[in-house]
Amino acid sequence: MIVLKPKILFTVVCVLFAGCSGDKHSQVRNEASAFCDLFSPDVWVTMRAKYQGAQLMEEFMARVDSIIASPEFEAVLDGQHLQPKDADKLYEYYVSEVSGLIGEPYSCPDLKYYFEETLK
Repeated sequence: MIVLKPKILFTVVCVLFAGCSGDKHSQVRNEASAFCDLFSPDVWVTMRAKYQGAQLMEEFMARVDSIIASPEFEAVLDGQHLQPKDADKLYEYYVSEVSGLIGEPYSCPDLKYYFEETLK
């Protein structure tokens, strides 16, 4: 049986916990980046060339579903529906929520542009 002194045990637990926490931040950070990429004008040009109307939105939602796996980011998406239908406020919501999840400032100019164009 291995007996660890309390100080060593505490250090081991902290290192293990920090490692797991870092992985979660990395996952959400990757999801945030990929989510932003979905709003690139190039992506929309390609999707609009292949899909129209309801099919376009179905394809877009399928892409979102394939990118977002963390419950934290899913909660941000779910919370969008409770926000005002105002481009600036909706973008501020995403920036605030995602920044909190990833632990650093989040910015996605293509998402802001998308909201400005679709919420006119």
